[in-house]
Amino acid sequence: MDTDGKRSTPAVGGAASPDYESGLDPELQAYADVDLDEEDKDAELYRSYVDWKPEPHAAVRSAEQYKQYEEEYRSKYDVYHRLNQKYGEVVREAEAQRAAVEAASGPEERHRCVMALWRLGASKWKLLEVWKRARRNLHADLTDLRDRVAEYVARGEGAKAQ
Repeated sequence: MDTDGKRSTPAVGGAASPDYESGLDPELQAYADVDLDEEDKDAELYRSYVDWKPEPHAAVRSAEQYKQYEEEYRSKYDVYHRLNQKYGEVVREAEAQRAAVEAASGPEERHRCVMALWRLGASKWKLLEVWKRARRNLHADLTDLRDRVAEYVARGEGAKAQ
């Protein structure tokens, strides 16, 4: 029931009636349709690295192991690089939206720009967090691989492997 005693029900088909008001604040209504669980078409690429805990690699003992580590590094670096690109795209988009907010010529334009920035953050936040975890894990693993290969090369054995 409404405050004046009338029943508040939506009209048939979901269309709003004068007797029905949304429970959402008008400013929040604009965000009600934001998909907070945006899908990432590249998720298969990095999904296995999100909750992964990289193990330290053993020291390189042979030319074969050296080549294996280099191949593993290249493969993982490709994923790491692509994640950095995706992350950077969203950050640049957010920076552009923030600049638009600051450059807005009036309150209405500023409000539109703030809403666009909010929508970007709401739709990308979870993806950014997942990407950061995968990047952090890959970075640790790539650093370890690079260090093991560098140790092997420093011992003078790397030249034989190439």
